[in-house]
Amino acid sequence: MAAGFVPLRRHWNLTGSLTHDWQVPGGGTVSGEARVHYTTKQLLYPIAVPDAFAPAAAIADLNLTYHSSNDAWFVGAYLKNVGNKATVLSVFPGTLPRDVFSANPGDARQFGFIGPPRTYGVRIGARLRMRRVERRK
Repeated sequence: MAAGFVPLRRHWNLTGSLTHDWQVPGGGTVSGEARVHYTTKQLLYPIAVPDAFAPAAAIADLNLTYHSSNDAWFVGAYLKNVGNKATVLSVFPGTLPRDVFSANPGDARQFGFIGPPRTYGVRIGARLRMRRVERRK
């Protein structure tokens, strides 16, 4: 690759989701959502690391939430990165003053960041309604 040349490579990020609401006895609503994000192979840092590509990846997330009949409160569960796929977010060159990976201190290495692993949890919330108080004159 010639110095200063940045290859023009097309890459795509596509996101799709499906949401559905179900009415349940008692007037509440259950909402479900499935979301998928797909990224094609991408060049991460062309100037310093011209051969650093992130592979194509698809990440799926799920949400399921119950809303009370008067929408005063909700409780939901979520699952992110369902397949627990490691995704490369960025890379950069560097050296460590005391390189623990090599017998030769100062060897050039590539460092980077990866996306979060599978995460899951529960969300609980309430809507606080304030009453208006009138002052007496």
